[in-house]
Amino acid sequence: MSRGLGTAQEDLSGLPVEAIESGFQYRIHFPNGDVDLYLDAEDGKFSLSTASAELLESFFTAWSGDRERARALAAAVQDWRDADDLETPGGGEAATYTSRGYAPRNRAFGVADVGLLNGLSPEDFRDHLVTDSGQWRRREALTQFMTNAPIGTTVNPNYASELVLRSVPGLEGAVERIVAERAKKLFIDLNDFSSRSGVAQNSGAPGYLHFDRRVPAVLTVASVG
Repeated sequence: MSRGLGTAQEDLSGLPVEAIESGFQYRIHFPNGDVDLYLDAEDGKFSLSTASAELLESFFTAWSGDRERARALAAAVQDWRDADDLETPGGGEAATYTSRGYAPRNRAFGVADVGLLNGLSPEDFRDHLVTDSGQWRRREALTQFMTNAPIGTTVNPNYASELVLRSVPGLEGAVERIVAERAKKLFIDLNDFSSRSGVAQNSGAPGYLHFDRRVPAVLTVASVG
């Protein structure tokens, strides 16, 4: 596959490519240094425009560790994207945003809307340390888990982070096995996923999942030798 890289003047035939984690990470060895290539996909994330209220509340609970805040954020998402002006308890319609000089979009999220959402602050979009029962832990930025790509109402377990997997109802106790199995080989479909992860097809979890790669992406990281 490396022969197709570069320009017509470059001959990359025979370029060593090492599979670090098959299906996810490959290392390309150039004379002057290495390039790590990660296969990624936006559909391992949530779309605020389409994710269900249950999935959003579950995610915000896992991310924040605060169920009440999670409910309020899920409600705020619903109020921002729904077409009416009826306020969901804890959410926020036009009156909530009046002092800020704007109103909910009342349709799908725009690319920069999440930063305007009631209940979120700039700190939520940066990695930072928080205390949890006296213990410090790293809370990752929301931008790592959300996408504006048209991925539908579900997430792809082949590319979802561990936090996103824990957010899917019915997957809580199977996350470690899912991560281990997908490192060996990507899940092909629901039957393959169920047999290898141990998650029953009637558990409710499959309703939140898809296995096709709808929005592909590639992340590369180069290092000089």
